[in-house]
Amino acid sequence: MQNILKVIKEQKRKNLFIGFSIIYFSIKAIQYLKKRNAENKLQKLCNERRHRRDQQILDFQGRFKPHGLSLELQEIILKSTIQELKRHLYDGRFTVTQLVSLFIERTINIAYALEIITEINFDEALSQAKEQDDLIIQDREIIYKYDLFGIPVSVKEMFIQKGFDATIGTAIRLNKPYDYDGVQVTLIKQAKGIIFIRTNVPQLAMTFESVNHIYGRAKNPWNHNRAAGGSSGGEGAILAARCSVVGIGSDIAGSIRIPAAFNGVYGMKPSSGRVSVRGEVEPLGEPRGQINVLVCKGPLARSVDDLIVMLKVLCSSYDNIDPRARDYYWRQVDLKPIPDKKILRIGYFDSLNILQPPQCLVRAVHETVQALQQRGHQLVELKMDDEFQNDLISIFPQFATADGDFRSFRANLGKEKLIGEYQELEDGSVIPNWLKRYALVPLAKLIGQEGLAVLGANTYKLTASEFLLHSAKHQQINLRFLLMMKELDLDGIICPGFGTLAPLHGGARHLSAAAMYCWIWNSLNFPCGSVPVTTVQNEQDTLIRDKENSWDLLYVYMRHHLKGTIGLPVNVQIVSYPFQEEMCLRIMKEVDEAMQFRSKYNYPI
Repeated sequence: MQNILKVIKEQKRKNLFIGFSIIYFSIKAIQYLKKRNAENKLQKLCNERRHRRDQQILDFQGRFKPHGLSLELQEIILKSTIQELKRHLYDGRFTVTQLVSLFIERTINIAYALEIITEINFDEALSQAKEQDDLIIQDREIIYKYDLFGIPVSVKEMFIQKGFDATIGTAIRLNKPYDYDGVQVTLIKQAKGIIFIRTNVPQLAMTFESVNHIYGRAKNPWNHNRAAGGSSGGEGAILAARCSVVGIGSDIAGSIRIPAAFNGVYGMKPSSGRVSVRGEVEPLGEPRGQINVLVCKGPLARSVDDLIVMLKVLCSSYDNIDPRARDYYWRQVDLKPIPDKKILRIGYFDSLNILQPPQCLVRAVHETVQALQQRGHQLVELKMDDEFQNDLISIFPQFATADGDFRSFRANLGKEKLIGEYQELEDGSVIPNWLKRYALVPLAKLIGQEGLAVLGANTYKLTASEFLLHSAKHQQINLRFLLMMKELDLDGIICPGFGTLAPLHGGARHLSAAAMYCWIWNSLNFPCGSVPVTTVQNEQDTLIRDKENSWDLLYVYMRHHLKGTIGLPVNVQIVSYPFQEEMCLRIMKEVDEAMQFRSKYNYPI
C-alpha cells in the first residue's frame, strides 16, 4: 500500500512539473509570437514607407525635364566649389534650375541605388530654383547677397524639416511629419540654399554604419561592399558620389568625421554650442539627460572652402523662426574671418597605444606633417603616457552607457527589431557590473584581449555617485589636455581620421572601439575637422604595426576588414581649442593645400 501511495505521489509530482512546464513554455511561446507579430507589423510599416518613396521617385521621373547640360559642363559643375558655382551662375553658363536638375538626376541614377537617400524634396527644390532664376534676371548681384543662393543642399534625415518625418531610422517615428523647420534648416533656407534630398542614418544613430529597416544599408561609393559610415553616413556617401554640393550632419562620437573619412570627403564638427544644439529630432528618455558629451551640428562637403561657407550659415542668427524651433539658450556668434597667421605650430600623434591603426593612417599623418614642415610650419610630436590616454578614451563610453542594460535603446525602438550592429553592445549590457569588473575584464587582460578589456572596464551602469565622480574627472582631464596644448604653444593637433578604414558591411558590430580616435574630441569639446590626404597604396599600407600576429579579437577583426582596401581614401583629423573653429579651419585649409587630395585623386562616380 505504501508503494502504491508513493507511486501516486511521484506521479502527481511529475504531472505538476509537466503542467508547470507546459504553462511556462506556452507563455514564452505566446510572448515570442507576440513579439514577432509586433516586429512584423513595424517591418510592414517600414516597407510601406519605402515603397511610397520609391513610387514618388517614379512619379517624379515621369514629369522630370532634362537639364540639357553638356557632359563637359556637367564635369565642371561636379568639380566646382560653392563660390565657383556662384561665379558660373553669375556668368550665365547655366541656370539654377539646370544646376538643381543635374543633382536630382544624379541622385535618382546613383544615390538611390546606393541606399543613401530617405525622402525626396525634388518638386519644391525645382520650384525654388525657378524663383531664384527669376530673381537673377531682375538683379544678377543677388547671387552674392546670400551665402547659399542657387546651391543644392542635402540634409541628414534627423534634421527637422517642415513636411518630413525625422525618424532616426526607427519605425515608431514614421508618418509623423513636422509642421515647422528646425534651426539649421531655417538658416539654410534663410541663406537661399535649396534643400532637395534627405539622407540615410543608422537605426538610433549610435553606430558607424548607416543601416535601418526603413531605407536599407547605405553603400560606400568607393566600394559598394563597404560601410558609408554613421551616423551621418548618407551625407558622406552622397557627397562622395557627387550627388550633392554640400550637406549637414551631426556628431557626438564621430558621426560627421567617420563618414567623411570612409568616403574621402571633408567634415567639420564644431564645439558643442557654437552651432545651436537644437534642430534635430531628440531621442526619448535617458539620452536627453546626457549633458557631459553633447551632440554638435556641422557641415560636410568636398572642399574646406565649402565647409567654411556652410559653417558661416549655421553660425548665423535667424531672422524669423517658429517659436517651437527657437533656441533660447544659444549664444550665437558669427563665424569670423579665417586667421592669416603665417607660421603655425601644430602638434601631432600617429596612434593611440590602446588601438594601433593600419600603416596607411600612420603614413597619412607623417606625410601631412612633412608637407606642412616644407611650407614653413612648426610640427611637434605629442607624447601622452598610457594612463592619460586611457583616461582620455574612457570618458565617452562611460557616459554613453551610464544608464546600463540598454534600456534607453529599447525605449526608443518600441517593438522594432534591433539591427545586428548593436548586438554585442546589447549582449554586454546585460552582464552584471560585478561580473564584468572583477571577472571578465581581468580575464580578458589575462588572455590578451586588451580591446575587450578596455571597453569592458568603461561600459557599465553607473550609480549616481559614480556618475558625479566621472563628471569631475572629465573636467580634470579636459583641463589637463588644454594645459598641455598651451604649454607647447600649439595652434592645433593632427591625428588619424579613424582607427581603421571603412569596414565591410556589418563591421561596425565588432569595431566600435576604432571610433575612439574620434570620440576623444567630443569628450574634450574641441572643434575637429576631417580632411582626405591620400589613399591606400599597397598591401603594406594595410598592415598594423606590431599587431600582425596578435590574437586580440579587435585586431583579428581589423585585419579581416583591411583586406581588399587598396584605393580607399585616408583622412586625417585636425583639432584646435574649444570655440576656435576659425583656427581649426585655417589648419584644415593649410593641410588641404599642402596635400592636394582633390588634384591627385578623382571621386569614384
